[in-house]
Amino acid sequence: MVAAVRTSPVRLLISAVNVTTAELEVFDSYVDDLTPDHILASGSLPPGFPWTLIDGKAYWGGGIVSNSPIDLLIDRCGPDGKRVFIVDLFSGRSPPPTNIVEVPLRRDEIVYSERIRSDPRHRETTSAYRKLIDHLLTHIEPAEIARIKHLPAYIQLMGDGAATTITRFARQKQNREPASFDYDFSYKTIKAHQAEGYAVASKAIRGGSV
Repeated sequence: MVAAVRTSPVRLLISAVNVTTAELEVFDSYVDDLTPDHILASGSLPPGFPWTLIDGKAYWGGGIVSNSPIDLLIDRCGPDGKRVFIVDLFSGRSPPPTNIVEVPLRRDEIVYSERIRSDPRHRETTSAYRKLIDHLLTHIEPAEIARIKHLPAYIQLMGDGAATTITRFARQKQNREPASFDYDFSYKTIKAHQAEGYAVASKAIRGGSV
């Protein structure tokens, strides 16, 4: 796996939280020698799973800090011209819990789905600032505009303007789901998720509403 990932033209970014420092760290196949432990770390969500050790450091899944880290993608790969697919496993809408067992499940749904909503808002804010900068540049002499547009900071922050599209694969909440939903990896549940995911992804890619 290590050699295949290192030589692949497909870039793999994995996020995990350092349990000791509380920092979200990114492991990058273009820079780091990724191993199966990095994959395990990205899915080590407490309390269902223990942390995973990488180079003697304990890591939990990055989802507890950022469940759809579009900002990490933009920071590493640039802001424009991306086609992004988000797999949204947690429902943003749900009736209130009816008992104490359902409370932590709904809590996790709210925590994870909020980042799904906040990332597009962040993208819209960034776009608004870019438009403002473009407007301000119209009041500057052409020679100074050319100089500004060659600054590394300008190139990094403004990008090339190519559109980024975001497609969501949103899983629909089932009636009376158990509190173990987010850490149930039984064979039956995995097969059901695979079938449901295939149907939702096919609908989204065909352009249907999800």
